[in-house]
Amino acid sequence: MKARITKTVLIGLRAAFTPDLTSPSGLRWARWNGTTGTRSREAGDVAGSCTNSGTYVVTLEGSKYLAADVLLALHRAQHRTAVVSV
Repeated sequence: MKARITKTVLIGLRAAFTPDLTSPSGLRWARWNGTTGTRSREAGDVAGSCTNSGTYVVTLEGSKYLAADVLLALHRAQHRTAVVSV
């Protein structure tokens, strides 16, 4: 089961990923992912990996998220307007 995207998680996702529809997962790393070795990714690298079922999954701080869900959450957050009460 993949982790839910809450408001606090969304803040971390916005800092870590940028939407890019030329990427197979739809996401690219916005910064170095903080790991070394074969799992190390630099800013601009494709984010996520393809599962056996063909869906892409991204991992952030040990939790796995469906790339499509992350992409949707980032898109909605980008286009959300603040509601101001008078």
